[in-house]
Formats: sequence, C-alpha cells, structure tokens
Amino acid sequence: MFIKKLIMSSNEVVILLSLAEAREMNVKIVSVSLPVEINDRIEKIAAEQKRSKSQIVLEAVEKYEFDIRWAPIREYGDRIAKKLGITSEDDVEQIFGRKAQSSR
Repeated sequence: MFIKKLIMSSNEVVILLSLAEAREMNVKIVSVSLPVEINDRIEKIAAEQKRSKSQIVLEAVEKYEFDIRWAPIREYGDRIAKKLGITSEDDVEQIFGRKAQSSR
C-alpha cells in the first residue's frame, strides 16, 4: 500500500509516502497555502463527490489550463458573433439552419 501514514488535524490532511513509492507513482508531493474558506470548499466538494482533495485540485488545474487554451478561440467567436449580430442560440440556429438549407 502506498499510504504510510495519514495525519489529520483541524486544518490539514497530510499523506506521507515513501520516496520510492512516490517515484513509482510518478507523483510530486507539494505543500500549498490556501485561504481557510477555499480549503473548506475543496474539502466539502471532495466529501460530496467521495474523492480526494488532490483529485479535486488536479481537476481544477486541468480545467483552468483548458479555459486558458480555448480563451482566444472564444474571444474570436465573440467578435464574429458581435459582427454578425448574433445574441442568442436561436440566432445561431437561424443562421446555420438557413445556410444548411440553402446549400442543398
């Protein structure tokens, strides 16, 4: 088993792994300081989803990276929508529905 010891206090949960086990898992153990209210929110989400805090933070980082990567494309889409006067999903359906019918 990878977990050597679980230490719980009111503000933190620390899982200690041997260095060999951490290397085998390709894991880097880090320490992060968070405002108490953010930590409380992470703990609540983790408990509700029955997942570890590490999994919640990892998913948040991956979503953040995804959002950053796609931000320029969303901004481009917003500029095009503004130029075409698109303000709703109905507008998009009208435009693409019309184009799809006219291309047949």
